[in-house]
Amino acid sequence: MDGVTYWFRHTAEPRAVPLGRRFAVNGLRDWGLEHMSEPVTLIASELLTNAVEATGTTKAELSHDERETLPLVAARLRVCSRTLTVEVWDTSRALPRMRMPDADAENGRGLPVVTLLCERWDSYRHPSGGKIVYAVLPLARPTVVIA
Repeated sequence: MDGVTYWFRHTAEPRAVPLGRRFAVNGLRDWGLEHMSEPVTLIASELLTNAVEATGTTKAELSHDERETLPLVAARLRVCSRTLTVEVWDTSRALPRMRMPDADAENGRGLPVVTLLCERWDSYRHPSGGKIVYAVLPLARPTVVIA
């Protein structure tokens, strides 16, 4: 399974996030990696939320004309060697920065959550425009419990 990739792209709007989670679950199921669904879908959700907020709209209801003018966000799951990488691309060139939100803050928890769930994360500006934020997870095997 080394070197396989699964792609998703959508307009930069709130409904991209649950569709991105579904995309991640489907890719993991296709690869027999369902046991990694919880951290991978949470990472994909957080990174896609940040991408939508950075480049699109947080408006829940959009007309067809409004949707047509929005940029895209994209996500990719990639399995190489002993790791699974979740990558999210958006059109903003501004790189994310980690911050510690106040206890009553409504946002700002995404990257701290991603940090807890992955081996490492980072970002870079893509040569064709925008940026990519990615998280790398070890290809964990399901735990077998013997009673």
